[in-house]
Amino acid sequence: MLALVGVGHVGMLLAKVLEGDLDELVLRVGGQALTARAVQDMVVLTLRLLLRIWAHGAKGNACVTNVPTYPTAALRVSSMSELEFILPCPAPGSGSYRYTLNGEPTEVEEHFEVAATRDGWSLESTRTAPGSTRLHAEASGTGDRDSTCTLTFSSDDIAETIALYELAGGSLTVSMNGEAPRGIEADVYGAAVLSPLLRVFQGPTVAETIRAGGRRPVLIPRLDPGDPASLLTPLVEIRTAEPLGAQAVGEGDAETLWRHCRYVGGNYDDQADFWLDERDRLVRYRFPQAENQLWEVELVE
Repeated sequence: MLALVGVGHVGMLLAKVLEGDLDELVLRVGGQALTARAVQDMVVLTLRLLLRIWAHGAKGNACVTNVPTYPTAALRVSSMSELEFILPCPAPGSGSYRYTLNGEPTEVEEHFEVAATRDGWSLESTRTAPGSTRLHAEASGTGDRDSTCTLTFSSDDIAETIALYELAGGSLTVSMNGEAPRGIEADVYGAAVLSPLLRVFQGPTVAETIRAGGRRPVLIPRLDPGDPASLLTPLVEIRTAEPLGAQAVGEGDAETLWRHCRYVGGNYDDQADFWLDERDRLVRYRFPQAENQLWEVELVE
């Protein structure tokens, strides 16, 4: 295991990368283990910094000496275009999510359908709630780094808002209501997961975060009706996830394994529980929103 704490160690890290010896390479920043992909991203950022230092010295016709050791965790990505994104493809199938509050049925309904296509996959999902509130997603792609997702939100009080998220080779562009794409600053680095609000995307997001070592950047489009100007605009933040156990559900050929997970970040604290099936589909969700408000969501197929 190699622990990298600053630019002064870049030679050791670069040697490992050039040798292709990434399987046993673990990068730790702030006590958190990062994946091989994150290690490669860190190398790119570090080399950019070294090139800037070299260029500064060349312009002054002098050799730069006593180069300070910059903490790797402080390297800043100034634009979303410098991040790499993935949109994990949910497993094919269709179904609905049933929402209850304190054990009682609610008027919230959510449906989804995911299909395999000749070139990749396609998805459509809709959530409706009182007040003619509607959140709709249409997505398709040829892989997790090449895809598009259109989100639409509307209600009695808010005019229709449309956001188009497009991934090409891991690079993300975002267009709001047909306007030109705009960049957003993000103080994070590495491969981020795009998680477009609907429950059908949530299971793959939790699973990908666990596979990344339990911590990674996640892009969640904003959904605050109290701030209509921000609706569906991108927000990148660090989220964490961990497996808590597993249980067999069903009998015989219908038996499957549900994985109990913790997923923390945004509205979710360590009291929120998530269960995923063997396809990374979210099958159950439990979230105490307040002392007397227990939301539960279950997959109905």
